Amino acid sequence: MIGRCREFVDRVYGQCRLATAFAQMEANLKVVFPAGIVEWDGTRSAGSKDKSKKQVTHVGRFLIGCHRSTDHKVFLPLPNRTTKLGAPGSFGSKIPCNSNMSCPVDDDFVLGLGAALAAALDLAFPHVDARRLWKTGFLSLALKVTQASFALRCYLGPDQSQADLHVLTLAASVLASLDASDDIITVMPVEFACLEFAADNVSFRQQVRKWAGHQWRCCLEALCADIRKLLLETQRRQALFEHTVALRQLFLAWSRILEDISLLGTGLLLSPNTVEDSPPESAEEVKNLIAAKVSNKQHVIGSDAGRGLAKAYKELGLSAATAAHSRNHFTPTTNLGTAKLGKKALKFLGSKARAKISSRSVTLVGGDQRCEALAGSMKRMLRRLGLLGKGGRTKSHIQGLSAVFLSENTGLEAV
Repeated sequence: MIGRCREFVDRVYGQCRLATAFAQMEANLKVVFPAGIVEWDGTRSAGSKDKSKKQVTHVGRFLIGCHRSTDHKVFLPLPNRTTKLGAPGSFGSKIPCNSNMSCPVDDDFVLGLGAALAAALDLAFPHVDARRLWKTGFLSLALKVTQASFALRCYLGPDQSQADLHVLTLAASVLASLDASDDIITVMPVEFACLEFAADNVSFRQQVRKWAGHQWRCCLEALCADIRKLLLETQRRQALFEHTVALRQLFLAWSRILEDISLLGTGLLLSPNTVEDSPPESAEEVKNLIAAKVSNKQHVIGSDAGRGLAKAYKELGLSAATAAHSRNHFTPTTNLGTAKLGKKALKFLGSKARAKISSRSVTLVGGDQRCEALAGSMKRMLRRLGLLGKGGRTKSHIQGLSAVFLSENTGLEAV
C-alpha cells in the first residue's frame, strides 16, 4: 500500500476491521462455557449527545460474558439505545452550594494559632508594606480555596470524613484571624454550579463523572489552578507554616486535603467524554443471549446488581452472586442456597476450594471483575487505534469486535 492515497488505505483498513469483526462473531458462536462460574456485564464504546433534544445515543454496546476459571469469553453486540440527557442515575434534588464553615471550633485555640502565625509572619516580613502585600494576595486566595474545598467535601458522596471538614474550618478561621487588627479582606462567596445530594444507590464514580461535564469544568479548572498557586506559595513559605508544632500539624493536614482535591479535579478534566455510564441493560435485551450460553444445572452467575440482568437471571432460574457497585461492593462474599444449584455446578465449586460449601448454602465471591477487565482491554485497544468514542451508529460495533479480535489474535497472519 506504499504510495497509495489515504482514501485507498482507509478503505483497506475498513475491510480488515469488517473481516475481523465477523471472525469475532464466529468465535462467539463457537464458545461453550464449561460448568462453573460465568460472569456477565455490559459496556459501551461510544456515545453522542443531542442537547437540543436533550438525548444521549449510546452506541457500540456489548454484553460481555466470561468464565471465571478458563479463557472462554464472548462479546455479544447489543442494539443502540437513546436515553434522556443525564440518565442513568438519579441525583436527587438540587441544592445551592453553601460555602459557609459550619463545623464548631474553639475561639481560644483559633486565637492562639493565629497569634503564632502572626509572629511567624512578622519574622518572615519585617516591613509592614511587604507583609500587607503578601497578606492581601495570599489570604484572599487561601480563604477562597478553603471555602470551596469545604463545600466539595460536604457534598462529595454520603460518607465523607468529618475530620477533614474540621481541618478546613480551623485553617480558615486561623487565616481569617490574621486580619483582626489589620486591613479587612472581604472574600466573595464561592459560586459553583448547583451541587446535588447523592442518593444511596448512586456510586462515587457516577458523581464524579457528572462533575466532568461542562457544568463543572470551568469551576474545576479555576479551582485546580488556584490550588496549585496556593500549594506552591505554601512550599516557598514552609517555615512560616511550621513555626510551631500545632501550626505544622494543622497546615500539613490542610495541604494534604488540597492536594487530594487538586488530584481529583485534574483527573476529571483529563477524562474523556466517553466514560459516562451506559444505560442499564434491559431483561429483554440480554435474556435470550444469556440463555443460549448458560444453564442453571451447570453454571453459577457472577454479575453486578443491575435490575435488567437480575430480572433475566430470575426468569431463567439462574443463581447469581452479585456485587452492588453503587455501594462500593466489588468482590463481596455471597451465600447461595444449594437447593437451586445443579450437581455439576456444586461439583465445580467444591473442587480447588472455589467456594465454601455446607449442607444448605454455598459461600463464594460475587461480582464481575473479570468482565470489567475485558471491557477495559477492549477500550484500551480502541484508544490505541484512535477509535474510542468514534464510529457512530453504523461502525461502533464493528470497531469494538475488531478490537477484541486483534487483542486476542496478534500479527498479520490472523488478519
